[in-house]
Amino acid sequence: MSKTVPPPCPEPATGPLYWRSLEHLAETPEFRAWAEREFPAGASELRDPHSRRDFMKLMSASFLLAGAGLTGCRRPVETIQPFAKQPEGYTHGLPQHYATAMPRRGGAVPLVVTTHEGRPIKIEGNAEHPLNAALARDPADRHGGTDLPAQASLLNLYDPDRARRYTFKGLNSTREQALDALAEAARKFADRQGKGLCFLLERSGSPSRARLQQLLTEKLPQARWFTYEPVDFDPPRRGASLAFGRAVRPLYHLERARRVLALDCDFLGVEEEAYRLIRGFARGRAPKTPGDELNRLYVAESLLTVTGSNADHRLRLAASQVFPLAAWLGAEVLEAGGAPAPGTPAAAAVAALREAASGLTPEVRRWGSVCAQDLWASRGQVAVLAGHRQPLAVHWLAQVLNFQLGRAGGAVGFIEASEPASGTMAALVQALHGSEVDTLVVLGGNPVYNAPADLEWAKAQRQATTIFRLGAYEDETAPHCDWHLPMAHYLESWGDARTADGSLVPVQPLIEPLFGGLTELEVLARVGGLEAVKPHDIVRGTFQGLAPEGVFEENWKKYLHAGYLPGSAAKAVEVELQWGTASQALAGMGAKPPPSATALEVVFAPDNRVDDGRYTNNGWLQELPDPITKIVWDNVVYLSEKTARELGVAVVDENRMNLRVPVVRLESAGRTIEGPAWIQPGLADYVVGVTLGYGRPAA
Repeated sequence: MSKTVPPPCPEPATGPLYWRSLEHLAETPEFRAWAEREFPAGASELRDPHSRRDFMKLMSASFLLAGAGLTGCRRPVETIQPFAKQPEGYTHGLPQHYATAMPRRGGAVPLVVTTHEGRPIKIEGNAEHPLNAALARDPADRHGGTDLPAQASLLNLYDPDRARRYTFKGLNSTREQALDALAEAARKFADRQGKGLCFLLERSGSPSRARLQQLLTEKLPQARWFTYEPVDFDPPRRGASLAFGRAVRPLYHLERARRVLALDCDFLGVEEEAYRLIRGFARGRAPKTPGDELNRLYVAESLLTVTGSNADHRLRLAASQVFPLAAWLGAEVLEAGGAPAPGTPAAAAVAALREAASGLTPEVRRWGSVCAQDLWASRGQVAVLAGHRQPLAVHWLAQVLNFQLGRAGGAVGFIEASEPASGTMAALVQALHGSEVDTLVVLGGNPVYNAPADLEWAKAQRQATTIFRLGAYEDETAPHCDWHLPMAHYLESWGDARTADGSLVPVQPLIEPLFGGLTELEVLARVGGLEAVKPHDIVRGTFQGLAPEGVFEENWKKYLHAGYLPGSAAKAVEVELQWGTASQALAGMGAKPPPSATALEVVFAPDNRVDDGRYTNNGWLQELPDPITKIVWDNVVYLSEKTARELGVAVVDENRMNLRVPVVRLESAGRTIEGPAWIQPGLADYVVGVTLGYGRPAA
């Protein structure tokens, strides 16, 4: 009866000691010594310029919303007022639901937002939208898909750090003065036909913005348009358009795929359309009957991602070696149905692919051959996805594989895709230094923070005589502009967008702009001197040209109520592989040596929570642990254990306890950054992983 249950584990007389629990660890002298060094009493108050009191103020918006579902939002008395007259159809105490959409790079997430007493308090996916309805298991499934940024965007609406004033050269101005300045610019460039006027925009799928751009191009033919995104998710469209010789993009239906291959593509994490790809993939992981086959996921990647952690077969591979692997897979699949006839473009492509894969190790080739055999055996139910940071050749190969393997089953479809012509940021910098830009209009984005360092954007943009900037925050870019205009949140704005399948969705406001901000559509209309400048009127005008025949007002009300326009999805198109584009796709893509301890490879990735830095000020996302490392409020420099050991970056002591986290410095082309080293199992050797979105001095 005196025995300890369970009995203590015998401690070895020699060799390393292993701790069995946090309580056991806390009793070790090594841990106590480390804790005293790491967390001395009062250290945060002594050294950190932001005290705990400051932190509580910064997190006030989170605390404000945490109890919104029970008590309603606290009302900023200077901007939000109680109802002077009760709205029609409103019942006190009952929530109301409105359909809208969250605009993203080139697309949108269809949403339903719950409001309480006129305040948005909860965001969910729109289950009625065709993309979500197609993924429902049964008619009773009333769930729609969302993702982390959509759920957390509610906090950005109430963020006290949002831009709330109009400024000119850093000094307070008024809304009226800012609008007068835009009107003056419109008059000036109307006389010049737009010469000297340049626009820098983020990527968008808004039909209304495309329509305004077309109107301004006709009215101001010499105005110039440029688009920039720090993380470009457009390569899949470019790869598909090159492969098939027409403007198309792939539309993945992973619920129909039995085999999925991800080439450095985190489609369950940070890639575009993750909100619906997650649901589609999960459908294949949960068969309806015991006899149904589970889908199978192959992943080749350099970093350890959410997608890789769900893989059935995962290959650690440096990002530069993904193309040789894709080339090997392409050659294996093309020859699986019989070798192409000699002298044909297909035969030349196979030879080029074999040459590109010549440097692969036998182990990687064996993995690729087995994968190719399984994909070929499952043809008709295969989907191949390539990650956004891979070169155009990999995206071309992904669509070649989809064409060869997935046509019959509908796991991959292709829809028409078009985008207004625009230049690159590098071309804009050249125009700025050439004194070709009189007025620069920057709509959204934060280029001073996230533009490529070699462009020296802050210096380049000052070559313009006047700079108008529409921004959600007074961030790194704001001090370098003449006029800074606060941007309205999408829950305060009228707009529109298209979802992944091309369906038209409304962006309708659920609350008046809290800080009097403007929308992108309004600024464009005012700079162009257009007659309709109210976003509501602009969106209605666009809808009028797209809506079906019938009573306009009835169609408009149904559109806003449902959250999408039925029948507006892009039509699927039949594609045919154009082998003549192989030489263009594979140009300059010869065999490359793998990285080594003396030739490291750096991989930049969007952060799972703050993306490229656009959500850095969101406390909910900062508090959310990274899905792989569980780190919060920071990013790190990822190294595999082998790489860290060979570089002398030792962070694990003899007892396997991570007691020391050294800071390492990355140097390239005369530029350096520093960050804490993090040993990550599953990382490709001789690869250094760095996530974007941190290092911001003005967040």
